[in-house]
Amino acid sequence: MSPISQQGYARNIAAFLSFLTSARSGISWRDVNEDDHVAYLVWRRRDASGPRVSGATWNREVAAVNNFYRWAVRKGFVAANPIPHHARSGRSHTPGRIDNQGSSPTTYSRDVNRDNIEWIPQASYRRWRDTGMKGMNADGLPRPAFRGRWATRNAVFCDLMVRTGLRLAEQSALTVFDLPTEHQPVSYQRFRLPVAIAKGSSTRWVYIPESIVRELINYRDIDRRQIIDDARAHGRYDKIARPLVVEDPAQPIAVDYTNAGVKARVKVSNLDHTDRRRLYIAGDRGLEPASFWLTERGMPVSVSRWKGLFHEANVRCADVGIPLRVHPHMLRHTFAVVTLEQLQRGHIAALREQTAEQRGHYTRIFGDPLDWVRRRMGHRSITTTMIYLHTLAELEMETRMALVPDDWEEPPAPPNPLASNTNASQGNPARVPELIPVNHRRHPRVSMKFHHATNRRPHLLRPTLRAPHRSSSSEMTDGHGRSPPTSGPCPAGTDRHSTHSPDAQVRPEHCGQKRPRVRSGCSSPRFCGISTRFPIRQQYRPLSRCGMSRGISGSEHLWPVSTDRWSARQFCGEY
Repeated sequence: MSPISQQGYARNIAAFLSFLTSARSGISWRDVNEDDHVAYLVWRRRDASGPRVSGATWNREVAAVNNFYRWAVRKGFVAANPIPHHARSGRSHTPGRIDNQGSSPTTYSRDVNRDNIEWIPQASYRRWRDTGMKGMNADGLPRPAFRGRWATRNAVFCDLMVRTGLRLAEQSALTVFDLPTEHQPVSYQRFRLPVAIAKGSSTRWVYIPESIVRELINYRDIDRRQIIDDARAHGRYDKIARPLVVEDPAQPIAVDYTNAGVKARVKVSNLDHTDRRRLYIAGDRGLEPASFWLTERGMPVSVSRWKGLFHEANVRCADVGIPLRVHPHMLRHTFAVVTLEQLQRGHIAALREQTAEQRGHYTRIFGDPLDWVRRRMGHRSITTTMIYLHTLAELEMETRMALVPDDWEEPPAPPNPLASNTNASQGNPARVPELIPVNHRRHPRVSMKFHHATNRRPHLLRPTLRAPHRSSSSEMTDGHGRSPPTSGPCPAGTDRHSTHSPDAQVRPEHCGQKRPRVRSGCSSPRFCGISTRFPIRQQYRPLSRCGMSRGISGSEHLWPVSTDRWSARQFCGEY
């Protein structure tokens, strides 16, 4: 267990023991029973006067206390574990950690949302880094009031974390012996994360882009060298008590001088977080720290100090109106989400054009993208890495939901630019056409049917789609299956009543003959109609219902039609 995990366990156990002293009449930890544990649960999560911690925090506290009492049972200090357990059968759905005896605490919280991964897009990360760590304004210009002297160190620390997925404790413990030291004509360089500082002893290869390697070398040769020279000038390294010294940098072996003067040699890769903080390199000008990340005074930067720098960066972003908050582990999640998305996209593209045999060969050589990310993240189980698949699924859902319009109302129809100025001057402005969807056909012919009833306003029937063929005036119907007459007081086909104009509007002219008022039930109403033929695409076609009414049986109409290779012929007659 790493020192950071040990500190966390110690805090959780101390909080439980303090509760026994203050709220359970000072009962000894040896005499604790299940009721005491349940009372602690109520106070930590449900009591109005308690902290009401989250489910994830409570699960960590239960795991710490549970491991403590399991150890006490094995050593014989207590007779039984006061935390109730239930047997595990098959696959466990408990969000918390399962113990080694095939059971888990029953008080684990089930409301832990492990799929809620906090990450930040690349553009937002760069904005947060430039503003928070480098001290830029919201417009990308330097802030005159910014006094951060080591902005380069802070920025490259964040860049390394977001491009490699290292944990905060792992990255802060790196030394000059771990990271690449020279430029290489390659896209990536790699180093082996020592098992002594990897969480859960998950040693692995870490790949660093060459652009980040250049930033690391620049920090090492400029800012870090300046810090070391200043610390040497003040004699700070001469006051180090019992340092671990590497006498030959070519062979990273630390020498520990005990009080008796006996030398103990240990490989640098076997040193944990605590020992690395007192690791120094002997040189011609004296000692210098082996830790890669140094404070202004030339000492290794602690984990708590890095957390403070992230908090200060969030405050700077808030001061300039940028609503971005980032914590170190969010950068690790960002690496996993972005890398998995890019690998999945490339994996699918590579397999798309291959045969089944080629796909199998490709998978055997390159493996599964999810497993590759698992190894880069240092996860023991693939199920831990699968939480990032849920994040990708949510991204896909957000993309699809963005296609759904927020306004479900029918979009307003544009004003009809085809209305005649004459109608407008007569107080009869063109009506806003109604949007009527039509099905897609390849060059269908549309026959728009109109008829005048005796006691109601004229109305427009839906267009009737027919097979594509040439238009014929005799094919125009009246809505009752009857064709209009070709003779009468206003015969169709005459120049007076025929229209072939590029205007997307056909206005049937009045026949000039007085129209009689037709009573209800009359079998000879007046008929006016229009037949058009034009291509119709998968879209809305504007059709206006009616214009100015003239009595019961007569009215004027404005019918906009298509201008795309259109032809229209007007009919007016009696039937």
